[in-house]
Amino acid sequence: MIYRSELLLCDHLEKIVLEYHDKHFEATENTGVTLYSTYKVSFVLSGGITAITSNRIFHTVAGDCLVFRPDEVHFGRILNAGNYRYLDILIPLGYFERLSLQCDDLIALLEHQNGLNLLRPTAKQRERMLEETEVLSEMLQHGEGRATPKLFLETVSLLLLCADIFAGNRIPASEIPVPDCVTQTLQYISQHFGEKITLEDMAKNCYCSVAYLSKCFKHHVGCTVGDHLTERRLLHAERLLRNGKNVTETCFECGFHDCSHFIKTFKRYNGLTPYEYRKAHFKK
Repeated sequence: MIYRSELLLCDHLEKIVLEYHDKHFEATENTGVTLYSTYKVSFVLSGGITAITSNRIFHTVAGDCLVFRPDEVHFGRILNAGNYRYLDILIPLGYFERLSLQCDDLIALLEHQNGLNLLRPTAKQRERMLEETEVLSEMLQHGEGRATPKLFLETVSLLLLCADIFAGNRIPASEIPVPDCVTQTLQYISQHFGEKITLEDMAKNCYCSVAYLSKCFKHHVGCTVGDHLTERRLLHAERLLRNGKNVTETCFECGFHDCSHFIKTFKRYNGLTPYEYRKAHFKK
């Protein structure tokens, strides 16, 4: 179940979007790579969700907060089957810069150039974080305060709490050790997906065997190295096609070396051929 609301403070600003998720996931489910056009701040209301970026893996507990810039590829993984709850706040680029508010810490949080995607509050901060997140979630579920100043103020209050935690620079340690070969391979794929790379190349980069890398990657990321590489290439392909790049150029720029294979793979993942996707999403 997803409950959604859009906040429009005034006509010259884009909308902030709030989404409360209460959803059943199966174990080892991988949500697939995602890239947003907005900042994304996720508040975890039930533990067990694993967030994966291009070079890091974060195991979350209730009360944690995850922050992603529009340029940060990320996806989730569920270690145990069950119901999971979380609240997403999607914030347009430059939103708070256009408000006459002192939001330097909040802007720094959204940009997080120090690579701190996961905020782990102190016990006292966590209690307040969960309380405020539950208030917003209840409002969304019952349709209370939809697009009203009250909902906006509750949203900003929660974001400012995150900014305070971020300013404290509390860098969390992962409870579950992740082998270096997994994080190195995530980063390698992020940097080289447009090139002709093989599993052997990635194993060599990590100074380990192909078998060991394959086993570790599948265990921690929830998919094979090859599947993740393909998803990263297709995600970039979608971006290029939305920006008007033709199919052939997109194929080779994303690391595919056979247009027929690219078209079949793209359609299998998206339900549309690259040409159909470009026609539907490219705005001249």
